[in-house]
Amino acid sequence: MTVMIAYPHANTVSHNFFLSINRVMLCNGGLIGDVRGQRCYPGEDLAAGRNKLVESFLKSGYDHIWFIDTDIGFPSGALPTMLEHDAPVVSGFYNTVGENVPDGMGGSKWSTIPIVRDRDSKEYDRYEGVISNVGYVGAGCLLVSRSAMEKVGKRWFSVIQGWGEDYSFCRRLHRAHIPITVDCTFPLSHHKSVWI
Repeated sequence: MTVMIAYPHANTVSHNFFLSINRVMLCNGGLIGDVRGQRCYPGEDLAAGRNKLVESFLKSGYDHIWFIDTDIGFPSGALPTMLEHDAPVVSGFYNTVGENVPDGMGGSKWSTIPIVRDRDSKEYDRYEGVISNVGYVGAGCLLVSRSAMEKVGKRWFSVIQGWGEDYSFCRRLHRAHIPITVDCTFPLSHHKSVWI
């Protein structure tokens, strides 16, 4: 079983990502067939970048593509833990931030937001163990099998009606009857710079 690590990137890479990639390569080198980056920026460009990485993956002989965003930190055991599920799509669990709480002074406060939603777009309120058949996940730590990518078809990531490229990919997975599993058993960090 071999994995292609795929990371879309802009002009910065967080230290936690760099350190995590080095550790996962040292500890799991036999599982990793290749590591490929694609320069892109948020929005449609990010979707296009992810699609180029998928095209490259499908031309390879690797069994899985593991999307890792360059602001995510992960332990060296994350990859084998995700592979143990033997599931078509497995995500790690992490939070992001949103500027969505008024501060009473004309501004907003930042709050943490989980990247996992049920099919009705409600946030999951449990963050332990393994959650099966979720609705939507972010693509910051997302392992997808070759058979799942092929079943989705020729269009994978896009920005649709305000949905990010990762959530629109999840919609396509649902249409192809491909379940999404989330593993909350290993820690992930998400580097966000905000004023507080």
